[in-house]
Amino acid sequence: MRDQSSVIRALEHEYDRAAGFLGRLRSGEFDAVGGERLVALLRALDLPEGPVNRRVVQLLWMMPIFIEWQKPRVSQDHGAALEQIQNDVVTALEGVLGAP
Repeated sequence: MRDQSSVIRALEHEYDRAAGFLGRLRSGEFDAVGGERLVALLRALDLPEGPVNRRVVQLLWMMPIFIEWQKPRVSQDHGAALEQIQNDVVTALEGVLGAP
């Protein structure tokens, strides 16, 4: 996915409280399928060389932190799975943005 407006819509969807993985996580709902969808979305990102839309950056950099903040809201039964998704998100972001 390369078109930045499409990327923004897809990423914002994941923050949606009703349907997005991150939005549902904020409500304490763990959705394994949604987590896999999020990781697949991140792995499919192909940002252009040169300037990247500020909104794309805002949505991406916050994901691992946001997941960390939501851990207390999620049942301990899903702790290991959520940890794995968080690790997969970080790895996918490193693939998209690079590591310092």
